[in-house]
Amino acid sequence: MKTTTPPPAVFLNEEASHGLRNRLRRLNGQVVGIERMLDERKTCDEILIQVAALKQAVGAVSVALLRAHLEGCQEACSDHPQSRDALESLKGALARVLKYA
Repeated sequence: MKTTTPPPAVFLNEEASHGLRNRLRRLNGQVVGIERMLDERKTCDEILIQVAALKQAVGAVSVALLRAHLEGCQEACSDHPQSRDALESLKGALARVLKYA
């Protein structure tokens, strides 16, 4: 019976993790700002502009995470026998991100 070892567990490096956390904090601030706009009875146009900015910022988080995944996680797995599985995982992640883009 052939046994295979799973690919190494890889995670975001500290720099990428820190950058994503900063982006997520800014997103949180945008959400709070939109809630404040509702309380202040701002116009729908003004709120929609901020929601569109929030949507774009969420997309930027996805792109940053995919970039970090490609630069770190995928490279770390590329020499492993299970690298094809890692590539398939990336394809699935891309499909999910693009579905909501």
